[in-house]
Amino acid sequence: MWGLLTAKREVDQAKAAGLREVPPDKIGQIEAEYTRLMEQGYQANPKQANPKVEADNVEPTLDLAGKRRGVKQTSDYNLLRRLEQRDQVMAFLYDFDVPFDNNQAERDVRMMKVKQKVSGCFRTLASAHTFNGIRSYLSTMHK
Repeated sequence: MWGLLTAKREVDQAKAAGLREVPPDKIGQIEAEYTRLMEQGYQANPKQANPKVEADNVEPTLDLAGKRRGVKQTSDYNLLRRLEQRDQVMAFLYDFDVPFDNNQAERDVRMMKVKQKVSGCFRTLASAHTFNGIRSYLSTMHK
C-alpha cells in the first residue's frame, strides 16, 4: 500500500544513509504513484455539475458579495483539490528541513486558543502583543 507514509519512509532512509536528498529515481516513482492515486481519486469523486447552468446555458448566480456561487462539492472532492498542490504537500520530500507534519505548529498555537477560550479576548492590543511576545520567547527557549 503506497501513501505519503511511504514517501516519509524514503526520506527517513535517505537521512539515515547520510544523504542530503532522496535519490531522483525514488522521487520519480513517488511522483508517478501520487499522480496515479490523484487520478483514481478524481474518478471515484468527480466534480459535481450544476444541472441548472448546464441545462439552461446560464451563468451561475452571484451571492451578496458579488462572487460566483458554484455547486457545493463533496468533502472528498475538496480534499483532492487541496492535494493538487503537490509542491506543498510533498515539500518534506524535496527539502529535508521541512517536517512531515505540522504538529509543532499546532502545539505553538494551542496556548493561544486556550487563552482565547478562557478569557474570550484581550482587552487591549498592547496586552495581546505582550502575551504573544512572552509565548514566543518561552516556546523558543523550550525548543
